[in-house]
Amino acid sequence: MPTLARTWLAGDTELRDRALLMAGCVGMQVPADVLRAALGGSAASRAAALHAAGMAGHPLLGELAADPDAEVAGGAAWWLARGCRVTEQAG
Repeated sequence: MPTLARTWLAGDTELRDRALLMAGCVGMQVPADVLRAALGGSAASRAAALHAAGMAGHPLLGELAADPDAEVAGGAAWWLARGCRVTEQAG
């Protein structure tokens, strides 16, 4: 993930959400407090946070699967059941 995009994790909501999507695509685990902040935001922010956590196999997923918010819990459970991003091809 580009260095500039890493700084967006501490930026405004729109930049943070974009950085979360990028982090997920490269499998980078972002700080749990960044994920929690995004999960408390808009539907787009929650989706970006779940994408980042799921694609990276973030350790917070287990806790999120028990979240009182059904959307967050369901998204985390989905990632736990299916696994994180594919990183290598089958031989």
